[in-house]
Amino acid sequence: MVWINQKYLVKVETDGNALKAEHEILDNYQGIVSAQAFDWDGLKTDTFACAVLSSETISLNELKAMSDRYEKAWRILAIAMDAEEELRSEIEQLQEIIERKKAELNAKNVATRKAHLEAINAQNAMSCNEQ
Repeated sequence: MVWINQKYLVKVETDGNALKAEHEILDNYQGIVSAQAFDWDGLKTDTFACAVLSSETISLNELKAMSDRYEKAWRILAIAMDAEEELRSEIEQLQEIIERKKAELNAKNVATRKAHLEAINAQNAMSCNEQ
């Protein structure tokens, strides 16, 4: 038996080697933060008794389904985070473009005001009343 994440007990068929049983779980399933195997002698310990009382016994198929769900959820999250970051980066680039265009517009506005003032001065010099 292997106690997984101090929450589940799973029967793992090995040659009685607890280390092999642990690594069968650790190497082949995702979302595993701890695995403690109990050999025949370990099944008689208080630790195992505590594990039985505080854990749910599940099959390897159930563990595989949970592991697949865990892996898929984290993969989807990573994709979503990458897409969000890509869009955030694009927004930052667009904001930089907007700031540059605002600066250009301000410069054009200054040139327009100077041209308007010059047109008014030229008009006044010609004594024209139309504006």
